[in-house]
Amino acid sequence: AQKRTATLTIQHDHELANYSVIEKMNQYSMEALQENGYHPYYLYRQKGTVGGFPNIGYVRKDSKPCVYNSAMISELLSVYGCGAGAVTKILNADQKFTRLAAPKDASIYINKYQEFQKKKLRWYHEIK
Repeated sequence: AQKRTATLTIQHDHELANYSVIEKMNQYSMEALQENGYHPYYLYRQKGTVGGFPNIGYVRKDSKPCVYNSAMISELLSVYGCGAGAVTKILNADQKFTRLAAPKDASIYINKYQEFQKKKLRWYHEIK
């Protein structure tokens, strides 16, 4: 899915693919996957994509879908992110997520790692 704010889109002066071209690409992909033994097992819509087309996950008919992908897309589980730029999302009692993002800059993350981990643990216990 082409995102409106992606670096590639911005570098190409916001030239976005034509809606009908994207629609044809999606249709071709769906048909080719299904003809080759795949079927969809999840679908979600992402904000800021050209045309608002969904993201669809496929799995071979003779295998099992990824439970992790389904749970993440359905937003049923908390996620504890580790590393620079990682996002921790805690599902609270109201079934809403609270998120905390680590600094994206690796040197800042490394220099403030212990401080950030303490903050994350405090934050985690306050939400739960």
